[in-house]
Amino acid sequence: MVLCLGTQSCTKEFLDKKPDKKMTVPTKLWEFQALLDNDDLTSAQPFWGEWGADNFYLEYANWQSLVANTMNAYIWSADILQEREDTDWTNPYGQVYIANVVLEGINNLDADDANKEQYNQIKGGALYFRANAFFNLVQIYSKTYVKNSADTELGIILRLNANLSESKGRSSLLASYDQILKDFQEALRILPLNNIDPVNRNRPSKASAYAMLARVYLNMGMYEDAEANADSSLRLNSELLDYNTLNPTTPTRPFPRNNPEILADCFVRTAITFNTNILVDTMLYNSYLSDDLRKTLYFKNNTASKKYFVGQYTGLTTLFGGVATDEMYLIRAECRARLNRVSDAMGDLNTLLEKRWRTGTFVDFAATDAEDALIKILEERRKELPFRGLRWTDLKRLNKEPQFSKTLSRILNNTVYELPPNDPRYVYQIPNSEVLLNGTEQNKRD
Repeated sequence: MVLCLGTQSCTKEFLDKKPDKKMTVPTKLWEFQALLDNDDLTSAQPFWGEWGADNFYLEYANWQSLVANTMNAYIWSADILQEREDTDWTNPYGQVYIANVVLEGINNLDADDANKEQYNQIKGGALYFRANAFFNLVQIYSKTYVKNSADTELGIILRLNANLSESKGRSSLLASYDQILKDFQEALRILPLNNIDPVNRNRPSKASAYAMLARVYLNMGMYEDAEANADSSLRLNSELLDYNTLNPTTPTRPFPRNNPEILADCFVRTAITFNTNILVDTMLYNSYLSDDLRKTLYFKNNTASKKYFVGQYTGLTTLFGGVATDEMYLIRAECRARLNRVSDAMGDLNTLLEKRWRTGTFVDFAATDAEDALIKILEERRKELPFRGLRWTDLKRLNKEPQFSKTLSRILNNTVYELPPNDPRYVYQIPNSEVLLNGTEQNKRD
């Protein structure tokens, strides 16, 4: 099983069928760690949210060259998949399965003084990856969390063991978030403080567990809890990269592979390479002022002098989908603004932006009141975190607030496609194979 899970080509086939009981299974700590260290399997984040958000646009000819499901997703069709499989559904459940295999296997081993640290890293890592997979699934296949209705809204299938034969229906949205929080909190209790492994940078730590809890609580609208967890993460690692030290003219990617801001390294798995044909939204690009270094570090001109994104914290063509300190500053700032702590909120924002502007040009932002602070912070969140797999979740949660809601639009060959706030198409359809085989309740998108 270790060999099979270590190769991308056989992973899906392996996870789609019940393993033979005679198959060799992991029994040693290093084998369990090897499963979790394969970031192709455990660290890939869903793609549909990024594809449906407002970070980029396509020209008509490039849109026509896509496969059917990505063509459909780009214009928010009610039926995206058209009987096709959906890796944004299957890959996270593959991660859940791996986590469950590790959790069940490691529970049969004893922790002692010699191996306790390694044991806790593995068990905490498995809980972290399972919670992360569940959270990603909720963002794509469920509605936004609203406290008063979460117990009646559909969540996801909570698979908590490695029995692939077990038939389970969808839990409520409330139960789904409760499990996500439970897993992250248990992982937090046993993970090391801030173990940024130079080789296996996807290994979680207390700093990244706090960060993910901050992200989850923010999405739930629980701002005191989000602020507290972002603060705890920053107390362990508050380092910010000074963008003045980076070279925007580098022929590859401006950001180093081992960015000191990264708390846990993940990537957004895409069927489409984010290349020169994926054009940055014009309004987004124009929102950066001339001395804002993000304008030249995040974007480059293609041959037609149109902008495409190069600001990945992966340092590669793959998009960054992990957690980093800049996001924590923004979460803490937003929550402090919402809690009417204006001075603290703007302090966080200015600490971040000073590292983003050309040396000697930045002047601290000021806010007249909490609402003004919140507006400024959300504007900077938009500019700091594009193409990180976060925008879809932000659109969904902010659409619940009329002052921040937004209608998305695409124009292709003079035809306009729109996605209004709170539209049912913000919740993606579950693959038909899942519905037919297991009777899973389908999402309504029209």
